[in-house]
Amino acid sequence: LKYVPTADVPVPVPNPIEVKVWDNEDPDGMGRVKVEFTFDEKFCDTWIPVMTFDAGSDAKGSGNVKVNRGTVIIPEIGDSCILNFLDGQWLSHPFIMGSIFHGKNTDNQGGGKGNHIKTYTDKAGTYFKHNTNEGSYEIYSKKGNSKYFIDGQGNMSMDTPKTITLTATDIILNASNSIILQSTGADGKTGKINATAKENIQVNSQEGNITTTAEKGDITQAADKGLFGVSSKETQMKSKGNTTESSGGVFKIIGASNVEINK
Repeated sequence: LKYVPTADVPVPVPNPIEVKVWDNEDPDGMGRVKVEFTFDEKFCDTWIPVMTFDAGSDAKGSGNVKVNRGTVIIPEIGDSCILNFLDGQWLSHPFIMGSIFHGKNTDNQGGGKGNHIKTYTDKAGTYFKHNTNEGSYEIYSKKGNSKYFIDGQGNMSMDTPKTITLTATDIILNASNSIILQSTGADGKTGKINATAKENIQVNSQEGNITTTAEKGDITQAADKGLFGVSSKETQMKSKGNTTESSGGVFKIIGASNVEINK
């Protein structure tokens, strides 16, 4: 015989296995991890790529995103993951399919009756929560104690203990009913509202009235380097007490016909 007959030897097929991440600081910045095999507590020193639901570069040469297009979420050290192999047989081509929850790292985390809660939470405690029953979305930053909430009923709110900054060429606020600006201050007393413009500030009511009220203080209107003008069909000035008008220069009262001053 030219060859010695041998039985067909099946190629070993590796199965997916549970591993634990022990290093995720990929020196090449490719989002890979190193893992520990939990069944024999042996550490693998090979950097293993992590599967994600979207990964690539700029789509069809758009030029907008050169690298890291898609989702970049790398398992944390100590996370339990599923390790699999390309084509189900290449032991030299392992990859991480994803992380898994277990009895020690989850509590009331989605699922449940109706399976209507979807969440994402990072290690800083910031989370995104979607309630499919309500159609609501919530983003919460535990570190900054800030919350953005859409309730699924047409309402939206933003809450933060410090500052909200909006920056744009133009900012337009449109409301079919009303716009309310209210400031009470952290102590309930020192609330302030400031409106400042480098050029003009215009307040216009197309069909109604404009009312300026100071319940317990004064109203001051000043034009330091320009003209202070009041123009209307009729002008009335009323005071429950005294009224004082003064001028640092000439004080003029001009009427087209007569000027009446009554005691």
